[in-house]
Amino acid sequence: MEREENLMGTIVFEPSDKSQQYMMLRDMNTDHTQEYAIEPGGIIENGERRVHLSDLLTKENAAELREAQMQGRQTSFMLSAKELEHAKGLDLVNPEASAKAESMKDLKAQYQNLWDMVKKENSGELTEENLVNRLSAEQTYRTSKQEVMETFNVPQQTITKMESSVRQETKTKSAENQL
Repeated sequence: MEREENLMGTIVFEPSDKSQQYMMLRDMNTDHTQEYAIEPGGIIENGERRVHLSDLLTKENAAELREAQMQGRQTSFMLSAKELEHAKGLDLVNPEASAKAESMKDLKAQYQNLWDMVKKENSGELTEENLVNRLSAEQTYRTSKQEVMETFNVPQQTITKMESSVRQETKTKSAENQL
């Protein structure tokens, strides 16, 4: 099987450096490159969708990545034509989709920042500076949210799920810190 329309893909895993744990896809026709961080459990995020690499990779490559993660060793390998075809089917090599995914990632970070400020305010640390910073973060978030919804046709329901996810992650982290 030939490479899918001049598409290349690589998995890189360096256990001691999170910035070196990613899947990179490159369309050689348009020179568009998209990187996806490999999260714990072998998951990549594509906008509002999470993809398990075990569902994308061949059995051999999935086993190689899993073993490297378990043994704490580095690995890297090229994706096969079958894997690249599957990645394309999941819309992982689409400049518009990657722009949407990046915008959703930025929006999530903005909401996390806003949520942290709200929690700080509610914990009794109410100062003029904290209030002004929170209001500024809230305005930035609202503007970005509206832009993402309009530009990428992201439904309000997707944004609401993302916000809920951030709040839940924060609760989980708080509970873990108390243990």
